[in-house]
Amino acid sequence: MIQRTEAVEDSAIRGDNMMPQIPVLVYHKVDFRFEYSISRISPHRFTSHLNWLQTHKYNTVTISRAVELIQNGDKIPSRTVAIVFDDGFENVYTHAFPLLRARDMTATVYMVAGYAGKEDAWDVKIGWKRFRHLSWDQISELVDYGFEIGSHSVNHPDLTHINDDQLRYELSESRRTLQRETGTPVNSFSYPFGSYSDQINTRIVEAGYNSAVLVRNNNYSEHNTFLVTLQGACVYSTTRLRRLDDILQCRSPSPLYNIIERGIGWCAGRTPIVKGPPVYPENV
Repeated sequence: MIQRTEAVEDSAIRGDNMMPQIPVLVYHKVDFRFEYSISRISPHRFTSHLNWLQTHKYNTVTISRAVELIQNGDKIPSRTVAIVFDDGFENVYTHAFPLLRARDMTATVYMVAGYAGKEDAWDVKIGWKRFRHLSWDQISELVDYGFEIGSHSVNHPDLTHINDDQLRYELSESRRTLQRETGTPVNSFSYPFGSYSDQINTRIVEAGYNSAVLVRNNNYSEHNTFLVTLQGACVYSTTRLRRLDDILQCRSPSPLYNIIERGIGWCAGRTPIVKGPPVYPENV
C-alpha cells in the first residue's frame, strides 16, 4: 500500500489525499496544422495559456524538480506548475519551445524513444495526417536550455497488453536510449494511454525510474520509498482559460468537460487495438 505523508505546507494546493500538490498540465501537439483530434492545440491557444500563467505569476518546474520538492517535504510555492509534453512531437521544438523560452519557462518532454526523428506510425490517423517526432539534435537543444527528457516507452504500446519481457524492454531500452543520446539522467516515465498496474509500477522502479506521470485529468500525487506518481490533466483544443484555472486549482471538471475528456480517453485507448502490437526483437 502506498504511504501518504500527513503534513502539508500551507502554501501547497491540497488534494483529497492531503499531500502537497503540484499541478501537471499535459500537452501533446502544438501546431497550426489541422487534424481530426482535439489533442492538438494551436500556437495561438498555447500562447494564451502561457500568458495567463505569466499574468497570474505561475512558476514552471520540471517533473524531477517537482518530485524533489515532494520527497524532501520542502515548502512548495503556491503557484508552481509542471508543463509536460507527451509523445515528443517535433512541434514542441518548432512552436512550443520558442514561446516557453521567451517567458523563461521550462517543461518536461516524454519521448517515444523508438520514434526520434520519425513520423508517428504508432498512432491511428483520421484524415491521414502524420506528425514527426523530435530529432536527437532538437532534443539536445531542449536539454541544453533546461528541459527535462523523460521516457514514454520505445513504441507507445498499451503496457497492460504486452508480456513481461516486452514490458521490461519498453521501460529499460527507452531509458538507455534516451540517456545515451542526451547524456543526461532519465528518471521519469509517462504511462502510454494512461494504462498501468502494480506489476507495471514494480517494473518501472526496477528499470531505474523514480517518478511517473499518469493522465487522469486531475492533479494529485502519491509516493512510497521508490516511486512518486503525479497525476496530470490533459490540455486539449477545447480547454479554455476557465478550465485551465480549474486544473491548476485541482477542481473537478464540469459535467460537459468530464464527458469530453472521458470520451477522448476512451478513443485513445482503442489505438492499440486498431494498430496491433509492436514488432519486438527476437530476443524479447
